[in-house]
Amino acid sequence: MTLMDTAQLLGNFGEFFGAIAVVATLIYLATQIRQNTRSMDETRRVALAVTYQSRHDALCSINARIADSEDLAAVYVKALEAGWPADSASLDVLTPVERQRWEAHNETIFLSVENLAYQHEQGLVDAELYDSNVRNTIARFGLVWKALGFVDRLGRPSFRREIERVLAEGSGDR
Repeated sequence: MTLMDTAQLLGNFGEFFGAIAVVATLIYLATQIRQNTRSMDETRRVALAVTYQSRHDALCSINARIADSEDLAAVYVKALEAGWPADSASLDVLTPVERQRWEAHNETIFLSVENLAYQHEQGLVDAELYDSNVRNTIARFGLVWKALGFVDRLGRPSFRREIERVLAEGSGDR
C-alpha cells in the first residue's frame, strides 16, 4: 500500500467518522430542543397558574371589600338603583365621599382587568379566561371607566383600543 493509498484510506475514515459525529450532534441538539420545549411549556403552565391565582386573589379582595364595608356596599346599591352601569350619569346621585369610594373601587377593577389583558397579550392568559373575564368586564364597566377618565388616564394604548372594540361590538357598531 502506497503512501497515497494510505492517505486516501485515512481520508475516507475521517469523512465516515465526521458524518457519524454530525448525526450524533443533530440527535443531541434535537434532544436538547425537545427538553427545552418541555421546560418552556412547564414554565408557561406555572406562569398561567400564578396568573389565575393572582386574578382569584384580586377578585376575592374586591368582593371582600364590598361585603365587609357597609359604606362601599351602600354606594354600590345607590349607584345600581340610580341606573348604573347603563347610565354613567347615575353616579351624580353620589356624595363626593361616595364618589371617591366608587372611583377607587372601579379603578381597582380597571387595573385588574388591564393586567389580565396585558397577560393575555403576553400569552399567559388563555382565550377562555380572556373572553369570560376581560371582555365581559369591559362590556359591563367600559362606559363607566370612560366616564371616570380611567381609559385615557390609566389605560395602555392597546387596552384603550380593546375597550373601544368591545364596546362597539356590544352596541352592534362593528
